[in-house]
Amino acid sequence: MSYTVDPPKGFQFSGSYRGDGADSESLELRIDWDPISEHAKSLHVLSGDVFVEGKWQFSFFVKKPAVETSDESNSIKISGTGKVWDAKSKVNIEVAVVKGDGDAINATVNLTIDGKQRSFTCPRYSKFFRTVSMEIDFTSDKLYLPTYNTHMHSSHPPLLASRDVNLFSAYADAGVDLQLDNDECTLVCDPDPNTAWTNSELYEIQEKELEGEDRKKWKIWGILTEKYAHSSSVVAAMFDTKTRQGFGVFTQAGLLCNLPATLPSPSDPEPSTKEKLALRQFLFSLVHECGHAFNLQHCFSLGRPNSLTWMNYASAYNRVNGNDAFFRNFEFSFDEVELMWLRHGPYNKVKPGEGNWGKLSPAIIPAVLDSDDPRSWSKLLSFDIRVAKLQYSQMEPITLECRLRNISSHSIFVETGFSPRYDIVSLFVTCPSGEIRQVNDFDSQDLVEPFKELHPQGSADGPDRHNELVLLLYEAKGFLFKDPGSYKIVAVYKSADKELISNEVTLDVIPYGGNNAQVILQRFFQDDVGYYIANGGSRAAKYDSAKQFLESLALQTKDAYWAGALVAETLPAYAKAFKLIQSSKQSGKVDVEKLSEPDYAKLIKATDSAVQFYKTDGTKHDNLLYTRIVLQRAKLLLAANEKDRARAEVEDAINAMERRGLKAFVAQRIKEVWLEMCGEAAPKVFDVKAWSKNIFLFQDTNFDPDDTAYGDRNREFTLTLGEVFSQFNEKHLAASTLIVNEMFNLADETEDLKSVIDYVYELQHGRMYNQDMIKFAFALFVIHHPLARKEGLRYPENTTPAKPSPFLETRPAGPADESWMNYWRNDSDFVYHHDHWHKVYVGQSLPSSTGTHLDRQGELFGYMHQQMLARYNADREAVGVPPVQPYDFHEVEPHGCDLTAVFNHPYYHPRPAGLRWDNNNIRQFQQWDYSLKHVIQTGQIIGPNMETISLRDSKDPSFGPNNYGHIVEATTSTFYRYYGSLHNMGHGVFGSAGQQPRQSSYMNSTATAVRDPIFYRWHKRVDTYIEAFSNTLTTELAADAPPVRITPNDIVISSSSTPPENFGSWANAKWVTTDFSSEDVHTELGPAKVDGEWGKLTHKPYTYHIRVARADLSNVKEQLNLTIRVFICPARCSNELRRWIEMDKFRYILQPNQQCGVITRKDKHSSVIRRNPEDMQDDIEHSNSNTVSGFCECGWPYHMLFPCGLANGEPYKICVFISDNSIDQQGVRTHCGSLSYCGAKDRKYPDKRQMGYPLATPILVHGRKASVHDAAQQLKNMAIGDFKIINTDIRYGPVTPTPEPPQSPSVPVYEKVAWYAQDQLNISKQSPFLPSQWNGTFRILINGSDIVASGDSVVVQFEGRGSRKGTYTIKNASIGKRQPRSLATTGQPIPISFPVTGKGQTVVIPEEGARSLPAQIQFEEDEDYFITFQILQPSCYLRNPGQHGQSLYSSSGGDKLAKQADWKGAYERVVRNIYGVSTVFVMEN
Repeated sequence: MSYTVDPPKGFQFSGSYRGDGADSESLELRIDWDPISEHAKSLHVLSGDVFVEGKWQFSFFVKKPAVETSDESNSIKISGTGKVWDAKSKVNIEVAVVKGDGDAINATVNLTIDGKQRSFTCPRYSKFFRTVSMEIDFTSDKLYLPTYNTHMHSSHPPLLASRDVNLFSAYADAGVDLQLDNDECTLVCDPDPNTAWTNSELYEIQEKELEGEDRKKWKIWGILTEKYAHSSSVVAAMFDTKTRQGFGVFTQAGLLCNLPATLPSPSDPEPSTKEKLALRQFLFSLVHECGHAFNLQHCFSLGRPNSLTWMNYASAYNRVNGNDAFFRNFEFSFDEVELMWLRHGPYNKVKPGEGNWGKLSPAIIPAVLDSDDPRSWSKLLSFDIRVAKLQYSQMEPITLECRLRNISSHSIFVETGFSPRYDIVSLFVTCPSGEIRQVNDFDSQDLVEPFKELHPQGSADGPDRHNELVLLLYEAKGFLFKDPGSYKIVAVYKSADKELISNEVTLDVIPYGGNNAQVILQRFFQDDVGYYIANGGSRAAKYDSAKQFLESLALQTKDAYWAGALVAETLPAYAKAFKLIQSSKQSGKVDVEKLSEPDYAKLIKATDSAVQFYKTDGTKHDNLLYTRIVLQRAKLLLAANEKDRARAEVEDAINAMERRGLKAFVAQRIKEVWLEMCGEAAPKVFDVKAWSKNIFLFQDTNFDPDDTAYGDRNREFTLTLGEVFSQFNEKHLAASTLIVNEMFNLADETEDLKSVIDYVYELQHGRMYNQDMIKFAFALFVIHHPLARKEGLRYPENTTPAKPSPFLETRPAGPADESWMNYWRNDSDFVYHHDHWHKVYVGQSLPSSTGTHLDRQGELFGYMHQQMLARYNADREAVGVPPVQPYDFHEVEPHGCDLTAVFNHPYYHPRPAGLRWDNNNIRQFQQWDYSLKHVIQTGQIIGPNMETISLRDSKDPSFGPNNYGHIVEATTSTFYRYYGSLHNMGHGVFGSAGQQPRQSSYMNSTATAVRDPIFYRWHKRVDTYIEAFSNTLTTELAADAPPVRITPNDIVISSSSTPPENFGSWANAKWVTTDFSSEDVHTELGPAKVDGEWGKLTHKPYTYHIRVARADLSNVKEQLNLTIRVFICPARCSNELRRWIEMDKFRYILQPNQQCGVITRKDKHSSVIRRNPEDMQDDIEHSNSNTVSGFCECGWPYHMLFPCGLANGEPYKICVFISDNSIDQQGVRTHCGSLSYCGAKDRKYPDKRQMGYPLATPILVHGRKASVHDAAQQLKNMAIGDFKIINTDIRYGPVTPTPEPPQSPSVPVYEKVAWYAQDQLNISKQSPFLPSQWNGTFRILINGSDIVASGDSVVVQFEGRGSRKGTYTIKNASIGKRQPRSLATTGQPIPISFPVTGKGQTVVIPEEGARSLPAQIQFEEDEDYFITFQILQPSCYLRNPGQHGQSLYSSSGGDKLAKQADWKGAYERVVRNIYGVSTVFVMEN
């Protein structure tokens, strides 16, 4: 049977075979069919090398041959057709593989090439395909070779198995048996280890170590040393591309400087992140450089930048795929192209030491020049080359200036390093003969991060171009311009997956016409001279002749400036001590000795002519070369202790070049290089805080979103460059997650903020991603990453560009309207609070490791926004506008919002007035509305795995509110399938309504949404769901109350931080004085403080003084751990739970034997505000709680802690509730930020109670429902006091007359509520009302079990339709006791009258609703009652409020109620919609 994919069973037969044939021929055969190891991939290839008398003749390969196996599975036949490498010859091969005794495997080979048949008998000698000897010398105490576990660092492919990898296992997986010759690995004794090694020094030691037979073997030599003289950023270099047999790795370069002192063992502590990265890079560099020895090239230079292989640059891959993407996907292997080369490539090109390192084939050049490659960057960058002149003499150095220039309107980050050694630029020279030569440098260097920013074209911010000078004289194959004639030069710039083709330069080389020309030319064009110049000189003895020749040429030749320039190229070798190899490894070590100082004077004199020429006669095209010569000489002069002369030459050069048009920033850079060279440069301080702020303030003002050059940059992110990023958009959040993770990974890896800021700066100026998304991602990094917090980075305020405040000299005319609340909505600190909170509690975009503090995010979302609404409504009523009404999906929003007077943003636009949601959106939101209300009815949600989760059965009081908050906000996509994303998508609908593509109104951004009045109407809608769910729960306040007591007289608000006199006096088990009251709180509405505000609400500092005493003085030995909870509320609505405003929450301890205590708590210590660390040294919790880190920029603005109030004083209530802290478990304080709104960093929310406790749900006291005031009267640990808030509007003065808060007409506020419709009907009175077509007689049941208070009379409140929705009319309202198990009443119903009642008890219910006059009836315990009324015209109804149960009854018309059976149809239609009576109050004598 034949096999073409899977190997036959029986025995493993892949590997190397070697044997002889006729005519002194021999064959090395490689069979690559079945895997040779667990991690080795099979390629299904045959290959071989044919030798005659031991000399290689040719190599061949056959892909996917046919394989047949015998029934006994002990023999295999392989056959196929292939070809000879680098030839057109065809190959036919037949191989019979037989397994003998033991491990013996033999192959008989019949090979036919171009008709000639050859036969060989070849035993298998290795399971590998190549066997290579390895020698690694070292300058440290012992040889240090890394072993790296693939899971050591968190960045690795998710399915990659954990295993240890080292240099030798990496090549074993590739099929190469790399064998370390320990006896040959030698210590290099360097007397001056702080001096870096040059290429020539490294080459010299390699030549010593590879003498004789070592050159002929399959052998690689390497050296591990500390520093590399040519670049501090180069971690490894192949300094011998001519023979490809040696390389160096530099352990003090780049990441390698963080290598642990010794190789970690399993018993050692886990390496640090930096050490892990260093070990990974060390291993990578070793494998990579050995790959070059096998003639493997960089993937990106061969058009494979996305290859995940040892031979790629991680930086090149990451440029295309994102930061750290390479190691997140790299499986520690070569790719198939490289495996094919390593295993089956031609002998003469794979074997180390067999000739030049291969580059791109010249054959590609015509195709490249003619191509219109879509990968071209030609719309963004230009790549040009030029020479100083068009005619050169033989021997004269030709320097090619390569210039990469930004021709776009934005910054671009590019890879630099234009010398061919970096594989970023390929240079091609067409010779007079027509031959095309690629310039192959002697060394191949691997840069760490060769990136540079090019500013926009013509930008004043910095250079828009990068220039480098490349000396074209001698390369790996010899001299480039040896023969006279015409030459053409072209260059290809390659970056990631894109290419730029330069212009073509033509120059002529003319014969040298000096004296003794033939002799001089013959000597000059010797390899030792070429190598000596190209490698920056060498002090090795074998180059003494070349040195002397060049010096004499410079000193004796007429017009010798160009010879002086050549000598200048060799000066680096003389500016430092040369490492001379003195003895061989036969002594067991290699000794290095420093040569004595060179003849500095002679070297300087030999280059004088070059300096003088370029100073006086050079043109602007010579500036780069002139700079190069002067700086090389400066190094030599410094070594010769002639610093002043060096300084003078540098200054002369700058002055001369400035006269030729040298740009100022280039001159400054030359000065900086000189100062660094001579040790006078000021220490570079990177101000991470300043750079961080600049990132947030960055505005890409030149960007044209319609520029087609950037059209497809963000396709994978579903977010265009010119679009508004929205945190409410799930796809936008998902896109930002990629960038956030990259920032976190980069910080974890480098432990260096500069690297993160550099990365973000590159993103901003490179236009690879949406600018708002970059800022959002960086904000999350600044807020959440420990390194950013440690360094004190902060998310700045006022990042949205604002305009000067639109301050008005006089108050707007007319009655109060929405514009009167502009001061509140546009307060910069409040806007910042909302934006920052959503970045603290963002969830989806954060790495999973940061999620601890996101505990109870759903609940906190609902609570924080409910508190915002409570504060907003308090101020609205104070300025004379009604409380905010919830938005209805169907309505036409008449007002719109135009904030162009407040702030600028290129993509935020006014929200037009008169818009209505489209029908598709309405239908979608109605579906979500139904789903959310169904959860309220059932108390259950469907989990991500289709499981049913009860929200009411958990012992954790936060479980239900938290999960319900999650599905309303849609914090994550976990519940999206069933419950949608009502809150977030609502923002999106408002944000996109009436907008052009890529534009948005303010609702799409957390940084601007709260400025728009519709935000509050939308959040009122959202809050109706959360309120309705909360009303299905109850909180029993008597069960776990601590044994303490407090009364209204024990609560004082004071402008003094000292308690009132005798406030703390205690005698005879009671307080001595009890007639204390609070001062008035004074607030001010003043002018704006910053741009973008309409005014500023502030208040005078206040302090709470609170007395607490033990309730049971017979037992005072126990320590009482207490939580003090402080709330305030406008007095008129103090029985409405959601109108109470949390002001503070803190821990207090009554010590053993302490009967009472006086608490003094400053307002600046409040748990809800954005606290400052400097204010928190004297708070009462400082000594009794653990201090933890907070989100310092998160919290309610301090200056808005108290609502506005009225000019003549607005009555307020203050409630202090004391709970048991041992149950609450609030044992921590934050030294900054809001504990209540923002929690603590890296911790769970520090209060086990439901947020807003004890006012979060309907209240129970001893099992019975109670109003807030009832609870305070019945509980010893709760008290309610009175105070006033007095406001002064210093902008315009007080309103005349002073506006009174909207109240229902009729009677004052009652202290007790008997019955709430929302309790029994499971709906909220704040729910939206719309016109109904139903009329007739209606009857509402009041269940006796739901009546929570009783008195001598009752007052009934009817709800109105709401603002601008009109009135409706009712008639003959009455209340009566229900006849048991019947729809009838017993006895005479009591009429319900109103202050203005028309004929026949007819009353018009206004938009704001109406309260009745007291009706003389006393509720009897456990009795049900009916409220009956007739609707004369279409009334009001609540859209889909949910199933109410048997609590609402109607008749289709007439005064008489129909039989129960007749109501069934009407019930099905009406019970889900009709709603009128909301509250029944009771009067007391």
